[in-house]
Amino acid sequence: MSPLLILLQTAQPMPLPDLQPNVDLWGELAWAVFNPAAIVAAFLLGRHADQWTKLGIAAFTGALAGIALLWFAAWLNVGIAIDTARGAVGVFVMTLPFGLLWAWLGQRMLPLQR
Repeated sequence: MSPLLILLQTAQPMPLPDLQPNVDLWGELAWAVFNPAAIVAAFLLGRHADQWTKLGIAAFTGALAGIALLWFAAWLNVGIAIDTARGAVGVFVMTLPFGLLWAWLGQRMLPLQR
């Protein structure tokens, strides 16, 4: 008997993937809008922004801080964070425009005096 035939006879069927429930879109949106780490980081960096391009950097940094808080909360088994962390990429993408808004508010409301 050839080794390939023996291998094919002993092969087991591949198991089906373990499907998880869908991620709640409203939970992700709520986390993107009201994430305190993203708000604080974007707002404080927006205070330093003296150009429009720096507002984008502040929004990106706020989104990163928000994802870091989301992962930490999921690691601590906080209720909404457990399900929302499975869609962390969606939370990151939805946090970017809100981070831009918070950075813009930081630039307009409390700019640093130079």
